[in-house]
Amino acid sequence: MTLEQIQYFVASAETGSFSAAARRLFVSHSSVSRSVSALERELGVTLFVRERRSLRCTPGGAAFLDQGRDLLHQAAALRDSMAEYREQKRLRITSISAHVPKAYELIRQFRAAHPEVELELVQTDQNTVIEQLLHAETDLVIGFSYTIPEDPSLEVLAVEQGRFCALMSPNHPLAKRAFLTRADIQRAPALLGENPFRDEPGKRPDTVQDVQSIILQIKAGSGITILPEHAAVEFGQGCVLIPIRDDTALYRLQLSWRNDNDSAPLQTAVHFFQSHIEKERA
Repeated sequence: MTLEQIQYFVASAETGSFSAAARRLFVSHSSVSRSVSALERELGVTLFVRERRSLRCTPGGAAFLDQGRDLLHQAAALRDSMAEYREQKRLRITSISAHVPKAYELIRQFRAAHPEVELELVQTDQNTVIEQLLHAETDLVIGFSYTIPEDPSLEVLAVEQGRFCALMSPNHPLAKRAFLTRADIQRAPALLGENPFRDEPGKRPDTVQDVQSIILQIKAGSGITILPEHAAVEFGQGCVLIPIRDDTALYRLQLSWRNDNDSAPLQTAVHFFQSHIEKERA
């Protein structure tokens, strides 16, 4: 006896026909009819009087209907009671960039070590990812130290360190330099986009910068822009990339999460990432 057989029987009794039960359950008439017949054979009891266009419960069928409904209600309640535990196995990770191989390698290793955790990976823009993090709409964020604001409600784990680069046209006067300094950047005319040496660290821009349009302007010979090296590699084809030699030109790729998020998958993931990063640094 299966829950499906009981469900088919109850639907047939409540609707008065196999056809109506099939329409309610979005299955075929024959599936319902065969299932009820198999149930009758297993029980050794005729459950329906089959009339020309309808079904009528026998005394045994009426008794089984009450118990069958109770069983279906109990099964539904049991499924509902497990919902919170299913939710505890889910981990939502949001990233502001697809070009973070170090972070994605850690996630790949975590997935292999913990297949019981259901991972949901999402990529979105900078402002959205910060809103999701601060409003507890995501569990873990892959981001950069210059994009995630300092907030007492957040915890941070540094994955690796990167450096800002200057992008410019091959014909730009600075394109032959081996490196640039902060002073070079401050003096550079036509600096396009955000300037990490001028803008307030951790401050969210009102709008997300359109990197592609900035790159088009640079390729046309107009100005330079400052990008983290991961973005410079991703968007800078056809441009000259020059490293910036300055201690303040460093940034971190980091994982961020709310310190009041005590979900088991998040704690498992954080412990896993911390252990792997510490081993690499040892």
